Amino acid sequence: MSVEVRATFAESTPLAGVTITALPYDPQRLLDSLAAADSIPRPDFSDLEIELREFQRPETPDTDPAAQALSATRDSTRRLADSLRGENRRAPGYAAAYARFRRLYSRLTERSAALRGGPQGPLADVRDLAERAGRAADSLRAWEAHAYAGFDSAAAREVARLGREPAAAVTDARGWAEFALPSGTWHLVLRIPDTENPFVEHVWNVPVTVSGFPIRTVLVSANARTAWRH
Repeated sequence: MSVEVRATFAESTPLAGVTITALPYDPQRLLDSLAAADSIPRPDFSDLEIELREFQRPETPDTDPAAQALSATRDSTRRLADSLRGENRRAPGYAAAYARFRRLYSRLTERSAALRGGPQGPLADVRDLAERAGRAADSLRAWEAHAYAGFDSAAAREVARLGREPAAAVTDARGWAEFALPSGTWHLVLRIPDTENPFVEHVWNVPVTVSGFPIRTVLVSANARTAWRH
């Protein structure tokens, strides 16, 4: 059955060229069940996560070469982080790619420090926050590698039990994507980085029920949640 999805964000701006995944199970519920069964509790960085969500980039002149270098490094770090998110962490090459990410993250903090022009300055807090975020991200990724080690096999069991395969579609220039899905409950999943805050992303996990009739639905800021991009 046809399921049409339109993805937009601030001021109804279409999200073009993004991949929406339709899963026959709830991925967050599966992650929560694996975390609850793990012998090691999730590291608590709740205070740091509040700081990261509230981060506002300091104003710097667009023509400043140091500011331009910082922006380029930030973009490279963001792109590599996005590519790592879709990779199997046990796959060959993941460790080397993550090492490149950590080097970029360090370069980002160094360039932030250089731009502030001394031990004190407008970006002093940025360097401190980025360094703390980097250390926390390492800790959280290590925990996830242990706690979520069984995710792929658990997801495969859910797919086999439900008899429905995941599907994916890329949005067009107007933000529309179309699926052909059999009847049942599906979860529409999408993650995009925040354009202003390099530490956070917007995450959708929207359930829809397909029951024999065409469906149109939307992914908008109101049905997304903000999460730490670690």
